[in-house]
Amino acid sequence: MKNIKRKSIIAILLVILISIVSVDKVKAENILCTSSYLEDDMQMMREYSDKTVMYLTLIIAMLIGRVIWGITMYFIALGNSNVSFGFKAFLSGAFIKAWPGILIQLLIVPPIVFAIEKVKNK
Repeated sequence: MKNIKRKSIIAILLVILISIVSVDKVKAENILCTSSYLEDDMQMMREYSDKTVMYLTLIIAMLIGRVIWGITMYFIALGNSNVSFGFKAFLSGAFIKAWPGILIQLLIVPPIVFAIEKVKNK
């Protein structure tokens, strides 16, 4: 039992560590520029609007957050014999019951971020 708890704690700490590692925008651009992309492909990537990037980033972050939540709940359920957490429970908790929160995030977060950036750039 202690071994399962130890593995759960290690897995949670690894997930937290992976999720907080920052990506330097300049390094990311250099990686893209030095990779096998053609200049036309790079130009197409630069032409995405800020709104497209904002929504895409938000959706990816929400999906990653739900996966991390699912992994955490799975390990918690492993340590507690009274709790079962299967794929059905994951889908229900992460998407079906969470759709109001997902919708609110998609409607409210981008306008707030754009307003903050507008004030910041004045």
